[in-house]
Amino acid sequence: MGRDDYDLPGYWDGKEGGGRWKYFRLNNKSHNTLTLNDDVQRADAVAPIVRHSFLEEKSFAVMDLTAAYSPHAKSVIRGIALTQDGTVIVQDEIDWAGDERKISWNLLTDALIDCLDGKAELFKSGKTLHVSIVSPSGAEFSVATATQAPPEERNDGYRRLQVHFHAPPGRTVLCVVISARPNRKADVAPLQGWR
Repeated sequence: MGRDDYDLPGYWDGKEGGGRWKYFRLNNKSHNTLTLNDDVQRADAVAPIVRHSFLEEKSFAVMDLTAAYSPHAKSVIRGIALTQDGTVIVQDEIDWAGDERKISWNLLTDALIDCLDGKAELFKSGKTLHVSIVSPSGAEFSVATATQAPPEERNDGYRRLQVHFHAPPGRTVLCVVISARPNRKADVAPLQGWR
């Protein structure tokens, strides 16, 4: 969504815990990523691409996001794949570090959204995008506003497609498929085995 007002108090305070990260447009809650335990990402985190492949039938990149989510997780790995038919697969694998295991997956959009039974449809300019949760079973989409109160930018017309749940102990695997084709399926395979 771009910058907010440069004159907001603390806007340039980018250190860990700084005022910059309290503003919606500048933290992970307004981006297409994860939020763990309602916390912002670590300010100085580095998230390297650890594996990738670029082939005509499927291209992907796997990123190690662990440093961004300290102290909530021992490991956070995200894979994003693009298949030949234009389908996008987003898969997150989280190994939690403590007893609090609240996860929020976020996709920011100005499209209209309709949610039902682990699926969502996004409508914009006469086109439809189909989004489905492959894993975990029983997870559901919800829609949240992106509107903020002044003095921040209001973000009128934007909304967030979200998945929220409290994860059980052990590894959490969250896999979402985004496609122009309805009912597009994808297998959940461990990210270390993506080829």
